[in-house]
Amino acid sequence: MIKDSSTKEYVAVAVFLTINNLVYNTLPIILGGLASQRGFDEAQIGLLGSAFLAGQMITNITGPLWVSRVNWKKALTAAMGIFAVSMALSAHVEYSMIALLYVIGGSTTGVSLACMFCMISNMKNPVRAYSIALISQCVIAGVLVIVFQSFALPMYGLEGLSYLITGIIIFAVLFVAWVPQGLSAQLGKSATDRVGQIAELFSQFAPWAFVGLLGVTLYYTGQTGVWAFVERIGNSRSFDPDFIGIVASGSLILSGLGAWAADLTGDKLGSFKPLIIGIAVFIFAMILLAATEHPYLYFLAITIYSCAWNYMTPFQLLVVKQADPSGTYASMIPAFQAIGSSAGPAMIGLLIVGGGGYLAAYLVAIATALICLLLFWAAHRNALR
Repeated sequence: MIKDSSTKEYVAVAVFLTINNLVYNTLPIILGGLASQRGFDEAQIGLLGSAFLAGQMITNITGPLWVSRVNWKKALTAAMGIFAVSMALSAHVEYSMIALLYVIGGSTTGVSLACMFCMISNMKNPVRAYSIALISQCVIAGVLVIVFQSFALPMYGLEGLSYLITGIIIFAVLFVAWVPQGLSAQLGKSATDRVGQIAELFSQFAPWAFVGLLGVTLYYTGQTGVWAFVERIGNSRSFDPDFIGIVASGSLILSGLGAWAADLTGDKLGSFKPLIIGIAVFIFAMILLAATEHPYLYFLAITIYSCAWNYMTPFQLLVVKQADPSGTYASMIPAFQAIGSSAGPAMIGLLIVGGGGYLAAYLVAIATALICLLLFWAAHRNALR
């Protein structure tokens, strides 16, 4: 574990988690733009959202095999470059090529996220590092949602939106200098020690860490299934597009309160009790969203749901970390987030088009939240033995 994390390392984590989650956090606006400007239906845009997140999953899932052996500075620079090119090109091609470019772009974010989660896991205060990053990405994404919805899309279309995202990605490369060379540099280990760590990873399989990771997957299946269609849910209720943009933006910015609450909670309640609190609040938000047609209650429901999401995620990381003696399985957390995230939009989109309506999204989110809580409990309980 890092003895003393520098301010630059906290900033680097915040920047790269913010930029590499940018598409995910603004997904309702991007998918809404594809629906309104390209005429794609819910099933089609759901599959595009899933394509991006499936690409992220592909690189994340193999994280423990390579994250301790690559040079993080070089990996991040190459990944961000390919990500930028993929997003720039996606505005000029047809549906099948958009899907392919989204898979490629998503896979590059997976590289960055795997490095960052491994870096966070080995920092002195991982909850604080993750909470700061969550606050950063929520505030910045919240501002960008307004820019995307009220400025970029109406005035410059999908091309302008894609170029704006590309410019932001390129800007983030400047912060590569504040990232360690790799896990060995972060932990102060020699190359020989690093090889030993790889051997240790395979010799000390952590089954309960994988149970926790499965809980992460199920949570993100329901959570992303709702988030991807926030714009479409508001549109189905005939809310003004600018108001929907304000809802998405405001809820993202205010959701930083959830991350701030997680930082304040720290280790006072352990790693599992905060998950009980977060799941209960999350389910309440889903019930409120399903029960109301009022625009301000819609705003309130999305905000509460987003706060619960950001409150829980640092403690999901802790549950996995406690069940993992090697310390490297944390690099797989974004992979399992991406597995659930990639399944959520496609599944919900198909349910909506198939006649299930948006109620299906809320029911799936509630069901997966309850099941994942049981999995977190099992991982937490057995990690303490």
